Amino acid sequence: MTMTKTTPFRDSLSEPDILFDVIIIGAGIAGIRAGQLLQAAGLSVHVLDKGRRIGGRCATRRSAGYLFNHGAQFFTAADGDFQSAVIDAKTKGAVASWDICHHKPTYIGTPSMRDFATSLAGSLPVTQEVKIISLTAHNGIYQLEDEAGHSYQAKHVVVTAPAPQAATLVKSAAPDLAKTAQSASYDPCWTVMLGLAQAPDVSHPILRDATPIGWACLEQARGIDNQLPALTIQADPKASIALLDKSPEEVCTHLIAAYEEHTKVTLDISHRSAHRWLYARVAQPADNTAPHATKDAGIVLAGDWFGKARLETAFLSGSRAAHSILQARG
Repeated sequence: MTMTKTTPFRDSLSEPDILFDVIIIGAGIAGIRAGQLLQAAGLSVHVLDKGRRIGGRCATRRSAGYLFNHGAQFFTAADGDFQSAVIDAKTKGAVASWDICHHKPTYIGTPSMRDFATSLAGSLPVTQEVKIISLTAHNGIYQLEDEAGHSYQAKHVVVTAPAPQAATLVKSAAPDLAKTAQSASYDPCWTVMLGLAQAPDVSHPILRDATPIGWACLEQARGIDNQLPALTIQADPKASIALLDKSPEEVCTHLIAAYEEHTKVTLDISHRSAHRWLYARVAQPADNTAPHATKDAGIVLAGDWFGKARLETAFLSGSRAAHSILQARG
């Protein structure tokens, strides 16, 4: 099972005599996939993540009794390895088909998007709420420090943070990799989560590309039983940029009004909240042929920002990171 952070456990992780083969920064799909392969190869691996739950943008929030999938909404699988991972998760009941694209199969985590990430992680050890702020090299060993002053040691480090954060973290120890990360850019995304006293009578439970709304979905449209009616609305990139510095309440008001105008319904809202994804959609990916690892694979980059902002891209980037380390170790 995955482990959430407790202070004694974190303290034991940062004892000077503990040296991991690999520390992975970030418990999104890229970090989980890299850790999965490296652990299977017999290396000592630990994942450190600044969030409270694994999955990255494969995200789910439960609030006031409501469930919201407020990050990635669905995913596709073209690569054989990713298809195998999806089939395995589906066998375990953590993935379901969701027929919303006529030209290719689409999938969702079940009962929530985060359950796919949890299934993929398996027994991978993950410690949450640890934000790494420093990465340096000393005699072939990498030293990491978190914002609480704890330090960690590893022979290899995989950095799967969003590109701007990755660039800042590796700029001293691996300036060439920092340049790679600096070449990627993102669009933000505001997401509004609405708990409803009753489900609205709308003919289309999913609304797409209806400016300023990029996506809106009644969570019950996913086929999840026994859930209170909930609506997730995501602003399109242009609107998210325009609303970037607005308060959550202002964003809620704006997107609720837009949704009601498009659907011609009045929502009966009992709960509202908003989340700003600063690094949501990859606007400009890094060149996939640009350096992603130091020569000895001491530091390796991974993330969906090496391509389109898809879970599959993150998965494949995590695979590449793991293979780079295994190849360097012979």
